[in-house]
Amino acid sequence: MSSPTSFMKYHLAGISRKTEFSPNHVVNDMLIITQTADALRALGAEITMYDEGLITAESVKEKFIFSMAQGPTGSRTLVTIEDRGAHIINSPLAVMNCYRINMVKLVPQAGIPFPKSVIVATDSAINGRQAGFLSEKLWIKRGDVHAVHKEDVTLANTDDEELTLLKEFQARGISQAILQEHID
Repeated sequence: MSSPTSFMKYHLAGISRKTEFSPNHVVNDMLIITQTADALRALGAEITMYDEGLITAESVKEKFIFSMAQGPTGSRTLVTIEDRGAHIINSPLAVMNCYRINMVKLVPQAGIPFPKSVIVATDSAINGRQAGFLSEKLWIKRGDVHAVHKEDVTLANTDDEELTLLKEFQARGISQAILQEHID
């Protein structure tokens, strides 16, 4: 085990998650990042905390970063910072690979069994049967980040419900969605 003095030379950045990406877990997520920073400080590290929604490539100068950022803007900013040589625990590229639109491509490509999923534009009038699904019962999921609103992952039982959900996504500025088979 390292002694407390082993971290004295380190200055790290901690990136907290925007609350909109912590639905029903704002307090838990804040405790995780705060307690991580406190534990590193106890080992002698100097920590500067940043908010995901406020970071810029210029504002974060540290070479060692631990992050809970999840949003597209914060993740893209962290990719820029990582590209210039920073070491980031919870890599923004890994976070972005978990966005549904990316995950539904990557998981099957890796040979991992995954429910049939089709990416659709939310302004389209495509329903599950037109997309090749045998059942009308489908999951409709926002295509970008994970759920930030209770309707972001919804089971639709009819074509009309599917189209209504796609229109609701479009009205909220979500451009792509996933139609995904329901598996009992």
